[in-house]
Amino acid sequence: MPQEWLVLLFGFFAVAVYSLLGRPLPDLYAALNLPLPHLSGVSDSAAAVSTGGAAIKFGLPFLLLFTLSIENYAFILLIFILFSALKVVHERRWRISDVSWSAFGLAVLQRISLGQLLQDFRFLSATVIMFAEFAILKNLIPHVSGGSWDQWLIESDRFLCGGKMCSEILLSWFGTGALESVSGHYLFFFRYLSLVATFFVVAVPRKITQECLCALIAAYLFGVLWVYGMPSTGPVFVHSELYAFMADGQIAGLQRGLLESQGQVYLISGLPSLHVAVVVIGSIFLWKVSRLLAGASWAFTLLTINSTVYLGWHYVLDDVAAVMLAFGVVWLSRACSWKWVGYRDSGLFLRALS
Repeated sequence: MPQEWLVLLFGFFAVAVYSLLGRPLPDLYAALNLPLPHLSGVSDSAAAVSTGGAAIKFGLPFLLLFTLSIENYAFILLIFILFSALKVVHERRWRISDVSWSAFGLAVLQRISLGQLLQDFRFLSATVIMFAEFAILKNLIPHVSGGSWDQWLIESDRFLCGGKMCSEILLSWFGTGALESVSGHYLFFFRYLSLVATFFVVAVPRKITQECLCALIAAYLFGVLWVYGMPSTGPVFVHSELYAFMADGQIAGLQRGLLESQGQVYLISGLPSLHVAVVVIGSIFLWKVSRLLAGASWAFTLLTINSTVYLGWHYVLDDVAAVMLAFGVVWLSRACSWKWVGYRDSGLFLRALS
């Protein structure tokens, strides 16, 4: 599968760079630095990492990411089963006695057969492993790239926003009272990525799924290479006084934790914003499946752009570059898409609607 070849390329590149620099691979839990306990419900993961050995530090991030994927997998499959059951009953004019439940049961069992589950797991595994490889590569940025593009990006922000940082403009519009809701939009990104990736794996035709996951993996690969060429830290780490209003909120705690555990702010932000790139990619591919879901995704794109700038993670040009990257990798994934041979699948979602 193309996405698996991309993941292998990603991994070989990371290992080769570390070998050339003579550096040990980083602690994977610290390298990922995602709010995984918040997402997965595992509240004592940080304590487990501090007291555990290498197996915990390298294995726990995969466990938490896979847990999130399996949660969404079960949720989406359950929604499909319930929706399909209602559709079957409705087609019989709500006369349950006329419904062929045996045929419905066979259709569901066909979807959740061992072969289908294994194939879905391969798709999800590629996405999870990609995250680890991306984190490992990003840890090298301070050792490979010198200097910083922050001052140039600050000037571009001021040029585009009339002499002020663009986050100052957003703060004047929404005020400090919007901090909690904006933080929620930002943190929901991790759930969004997992939900969208799992939705495509479970319910969308394989060709579209393949293209979408290839675009996501390519975005992270090309995105981290872009950061290598133009490293930056982000507004909150250059003009921290502008973001004092965040005080001890969840985002401020995450930012402090990242600085304390990583010691290098290159690992936190940069051009382009992969938050924005991922949501744009998801919106583009959802448009091929459902206009309603795509509309909701495009709305979330606007919220994500707002949150990355409002919270000081990114400059406006980071988000502009992210949109360019997203459309570029979508075009590339379609141009390089391999043809699926001998596999007929209309996807659960389209099948349920037909």
